[in-house]
Amino acid sequence: MGSISKAIGNAAMEAGAQVITNAEVVLADGIEVHSSVVLSNATPYRTFVELVSDNVLPVDFVRAIKNPDYSSVSILLFGKYLLKQATTKINVAVDKLPQFQSCKLDHPHAGPQHVDTIHIGSESMEEIHSASQHAVNGVPSRRPIMEMTIPSVLDKTISPPGKHVINLFVQYTPYKPLDGDWQDHDYRESFAQKCFTLIDEYAPGFSTSVIGYDMLSPPDLEREIGLKGQTTRLRFEDYIYVEVEHILGAELWGLLDEMPPN
Repeated sequence: MGSISKAIGNAAMEAGAQVITNAEVVLADGIEVHSSVVLSNATPYRTFVELVSDNVLPVDFVRAIKNPDYSSVSILLFGKYLLKQATTKINVAVDKLPQFQSCKLDHPHAGPQHVDTIHIGSESMEEIHSASQHAVNGVPSRRPIMEMTIPSVLDKTISPPGKHVINLFVQYTPYKPLDGDWQDHDYRESFAQKCFTLIDEYAPGFSTSVIGYDMLSPPDLEREIGLKGQTTRLRFEDYIYVEVEHILGAELWGLLDEMPPN
């Protein structure tokens, strides 16, 4: 894990950039690092409230960052309502690769259809709009939009032979749904099964291949990796554009280690 970050860093250094890690803005030896541009992959709250000094940014901007209402599906910044549709991540352990109907193939080996990002439930703008509207109304999408990746196809070390890890990036799931609670086991299970059933439409038998899964709802993502309100994208008009997207690794070791190889 981390190969992509290292590759990006190496490319930057080859282009003449200096990469400094494990350091504060003021280094331990007193050296200050100056730049005309500062990039941050932290959340807006951590970036503008915890990492930027007081009295640097506009007061209204800081107030909006400190006090968004994550209980609703929209927030008000600078007089404009911004749609807030959070996401859920589901990491799945399966005992075989999904066999997609569109490929008309039926063999256990990985093919090109398993290597790239696989989109589920987004065949038309109407489907995407419908899924989005459910979240606007305060409930998880009835037919979620999903992006699937299968990292174990490329990295054989993260699963036993014949088994695989699948990552699902699922939209849209309100931070505080009106029809249930993410802390409710049955509510979480129902949503996960809804996602698996939808995948069955594209890859029959997917649900029966699931050995186990780990689901991270918006509150889980906030608690575990610090995504405040788990807002994936906010647009602050005339100020700044911030996009935060965390692709969670397949941390299913405890489950996978117990599975016997084929």
